[in-house]
Amino acid sequence: IIYRVNCNPIFKANHNANTEKIMHRRTEIQSEIKRKEKHRMEGLWKTDLKTLSRI
Repeated sequence: IIYRVNCNPIFKANHNANTEKIMHRRTEIQSEIKRKEKHRMEGLWKTDLKTLSRI
């Protein structure tokens, strides 16, 4: 029965669409995290330069 449900093309299409949405969201989140990390690193680097110039 489960196998027949999985063979249902509508079910498969919906399942694939949902998986794609989830994967897309995941990539969005990952790139957002990377962007924030980059900003944070740039910020740290700038503060380091400021501290260095003070010394």
